[in-house]
Amino acid sequence: HDWYLSANLAEDANLDGHLIPGLSPRGVPRGLAGTALPFHYNNIDELEEILIKNKGTMAAIVMETIRYDFPKDDFLHKVRALADKYGFVLIFDEITVGFRLCTGGAHLFFGVNPDMAVFGKAMSNGHPMAAILGAEEVMEAAQETFISSTYWTDRLGPVAALATIRKFKDQNVAE
Repeated sequence: HDWYLSANLAEDANLDGHLIPGLSPRGVPRGLAGTALPFHYNNIDELEEILIKNKGTMAAIVMETIRYDFPKDDFLHKVRALADKYGFVLIFDEITVGFRLCTGGAHLFFGVNPDMAVFGKAMSNGHPMAAILGAEEVMEAAQETFISSTYWTDRLGPVAALATIRKFKDQNVAE
Protein backbone atom coordinates (compact mmCIF):
# COMPACT_ATOMS: atom_id res chain seq x y z
CA HIS A 1 0.00 0.00 0.00
CA ASP A 2 1.23 3.47 -0.82
CA TRP A 3 1.03 4.73 2.77
CA TYR A 4 3.11 1.78 4.02
CA LEU A 5 5.67 1.96 1.26
CA SER A 6 5.98 5.72 1.69
CA ALA A 7 7.41 5.14 5.16
CA ASN A 8 10.21 3.16 3.55
CA LEU A 9 11.07 5.36 0.56
CA ALA A 10 14.73 6.32 0.62
CA GLU A 11 16.42 9.19 -1.16
CA ASP A 12 17.59 6.87 -3.94
CA ALA A 13 15.58 4.51 -6.13
CA ASN A 14 15.10 1.66 -3.65
CA LEU A 15 13.13 0.91 -0.53
CA ASP A 16 16.20 0.67 1.70
CA GLY A 17 14.19 0.41 4.89
CA HIS A 18 11.83 -2.24 3.57
CA LEU A 19 11.86 -5.89 4.51
CA ILE A 20 12.85 -6.80 0.95
CA PRO A 21 16.03 -4.83 0.15
CA GLY A 22 16.32 -3.66 -3.44
CA LEU A 23 12.58 -3.72 -4.14
CA SER A 24 11.69 -0.98 -6.59
CA PRO A 25 8.85 1.33 -5.49
CA ARG A 26 7.31 1.53 -8.96
CA GLY A 27 3.95 3.23 -8.84
CA VAL A 28 4.48 4.79 -5.42
CA PRO A 29 4.98 8.54 -5.87
CA ARG A 30 8.14 9.90 -4.23
CA GLY A 31 5.98 12.76 -2.97
CA LEU A 32 4.59 10.33 -0.39
CA ALA A 33 7.98 9.97 1.31
CA GLY A 34 7.67 11.07 4.91
CA THR A 35 3.87 10.98 4.97
CA ALA A 36 3.89 7.85 7.15
CA LEU A 37 6.23 7.91 10.14
CA PRO A 38 7.14 4.48 11.51
CA PHE A 39 7.77 3.76 15.19
CA HIS A 40 8.94 0.64 16.97
CA TYR A 41 6.36 -1.56 18.67
CA ASN A 42 6.50 -1.40 22.48
CA ASN A 43 8.46 1.89 22.35
CA ILE A 44 5.93 4.36 23.75
CA ASP A 45 8.52 7.12 24.24
CA GLU A 46 9.47 7.02 20.55
CA LEU A 47 5.81 7.22 19.53
CA GLU A 48 5.12 10.16 21.83
CA GLU A 49 8.17 12.00 20.49
CA ILE A 50 6.86 11.54 16.92
CA LEU A 51 3.38 12.74 17.92
CA ILE A 52 4.70 15.84 19.68
CA LYS A 53 7.06 16.71 16.83
CA ASN A 54 4.33 16.30 14.19
CA LYS A 55 1.23 17.58 15.99
CA GLY A 56 -0.96 19.46 13.55
CA THR A 57 0.43 17.64 10.51
CA MET A 58 -0.72 14.09 11.28
CA ALA A 59 -4.19 12.61 11.41
CA ALA A 60 -3.89 9.11 12.80
CA ILE A 61 -1.88 6.40 14.47
CA VAL A 62 -2.17 3.28 12.29
CA MET A 63 -0.73 0.09 13.73
CA GLU A 64 -1.16 -3.62 14.14
CA THR A 65 -2.35 -4.63 17.60
CA ILE A 66 0.21 -7.40 17.57
CA ARG A 67 2.54 -8.94 15.01
CA TYR A 68 5.61 -10.69 16.43
CA ASP A 69 5.69 -9.52 20.05
CA PHE A 70 3.00 -9.16 22.67
CA PRO A 71 2.48 -5.65 24.02
CA LYS A 72 4.67 -4.97 27.06
CA ASP A 73 4.06 -2.63 29.95
CA ASP A 74 0.46 -1.85 28.90
CA PHE A 75 1.71 -0.58 25.52
CA LEU A 76 -1.62 -0.60 23.64
CA HIS A 77 -3.42 1.20 26.47
CA LYS A 78 -0.64 3.80 26.46
CA VAL A 79 -1.01 4.24 22.69
CA ARG A 80 -4.76 4.78 23.20
CA ALA A 81 -4.00 7.37 25.89
CA LEU A 82 -1.54 9.20 23.60
CA ALA A 83 -4.06 9.24 20.75
CA ASP A 84 -6.60 10.81 23.09
CA LYS A 85 -4.10 13.23 24.62
CA TYR A 86 -2.85 14.59 21.29
CA GLY A 87 -6.09 14.26 19.29
CA PHE A 88 -5.18 11.50 16.83
CA VAL A 89 -7.50 8.83 15.44
CA LEU A 90 -6.29 5.37 16.50
CA ILE A 91 -6.62 2.74 13.77
CA PHE A 92 -5.83 -0.91 14.47
CA ASP A 93 -4.89 -3.07 11.49
CA GLU A 94 -6.31 -6.48 12.40
CA ILE A 95 -5.78 -7.98 8.95
CA THR A 96 -3.11 -10.44 10.09
CA VAL A 97 -4.01 -11.11 13.71
CA GLY A 98 -7.77 -10.91 13.14
CA PHE A 99 -9.48 -13.52 15.26
CA ARG A 100 -6.39 -15.47 16.31
CA LEU A 101 -6.52 -14.30 19.92
CA CYS A 102 -10.20 -13.57 20.32
CA THR A 103 -13.37 -13.66 18.23
CA GLY A 104 -13.86 -10.05 17.19
CA GLY A 105 -10.24 -8.98 17.15
CA ALA A 106 -7.10 -8.65 19.23
CA HIS A 107 -8.22 -5.24 20.47
CA LEU A 108 -10.95 -7.03 22.44
CA PHE A 109 -8.41 -9.52 23.81
CA PHE A 110 -6.23 -6.66 25.05
CA GLY A 111 -9.18 -4.49 26.12
CA VAL A 112 -8.25 -1.47 24.02
CA ASN A 113 -10.86 0.14 21.78
CA PRO A 114 -9.51 1.84 18.67
CA ASP A 115 -11.39 4.52 16.78
CA MET A 116 -11.32 2.15 13.83
CA ALA A 117 -10.35 -1.50 13.26
CA VAL A 118 -9.82 -3.17 9.90
CA PHE A 119 -10.31 -6.89 9.22
CA GLY A 120 -9.70 -9.08 6.19
CA LYS A 121 -10.58 -12.45 4.78
CA ALA A 122 -9.57 -14.41 7.88
CA MET A 123 -13.04 -13.60 9.18
CA SER A 124 -14.57 -15.39 6.17
CA ASN A 125 -12.29 -18.45 6.12
CA GLY A 126 -10.34 -17.10 3.15
CA HIS A 127 -13.27 -15.97 1.02
CA PRO A 128 -13.01 -12.38 -0.27
CA MET A 129 -14.30 -10.19 2.53
CA ALA A 130 -13.26 -7.21 4.59
CA ALA A 131 -14.79 -5.22 7.41
CA ILE A 132 -14.10 -1.87 8.94
CA LEU A 133 -15.61 -1.03 12.28
CA GLY A 134 -15.27 2.04 14.38
CA ALA A 135 -16.58 4.89 16.41
CA GLU A 136 -19.56 6.67 14.88
CA GLU A 137 -17.76 9.99 14.53
CA VAL A 138 -14.88 8.43 12.61
CA MET A 139 -17.06 6.15 10.47
CA GLU A 140 -19.41 9.01 9.60
CA ALA A 141 -16.52 10.73 7.79
CA ALA A 142 -16.66 7.96 5.16
CA GLN A 143 -20.09 9.18 4.06
CA GLU A 144 -18.40 11.97 2.10
CA THR A 145 -15.69 9.78 0.58
CA PHE A 146 -15.59 7.40 -2.37
CA ILE A 147 -15.62 3.76 -1.28
CA SER A 148 -14.89 1.05 -3.83
CA SER A 149 -17.66 -1.34 -4.79
CA THR A 150 -15.44 -4.45 -4.69
CA TYR A 151 -17.88 -6.51 -2.60
CA TRP A 152 -21.18 -4.90 -3.56
CA THR A 153 -22.52 -7.82 -5.58
CA ASP A 154 -20.74 -10.64 -3.75
CA ARG A 155 -22.97 -12.81 -1.62
CA LEU A 156 -20.48 -15.56 -0.81
CA GLY A 157 -18.12 -13.38 1.26
CA PRO A 158 -20.73 -12.14 3.76
CA VAL A 159 -22.27 -15.60 4.09
CA ALA A 160 -18.83 -17.15 4.63
CA ALA A 161 -17.97 -14.46 7.18
CA LEU A 162 -21.16 -15.02 9.16
CA ALA A 163 -20.62 -18.80 9.17
CA THR A 164 -16.96 -18.43 10.14
CA ILE A 165 -17.71 -15.98 12.95
CA ARG A 166 -20.46 -18.27 14.28
CA LYS A 167 -18.03 -21.21 14.22
CA PHE A 168 -15.35 -19.12 15.97
CA LYS A 169 -17.82 -18.20 18.71
CA ASP A 170 -19.53 -21.61 19.06
CA GLN A 171 -16.29 -23.60 19.11
CA ASN A 172 -14.18 -20.98 20.93
CA VAL A 173 -11.62 -21.36 18.13
CA ALA A 174 -9.19 -18.74 19.45
CA GLU A 175 -8.79 -20.70 22.66
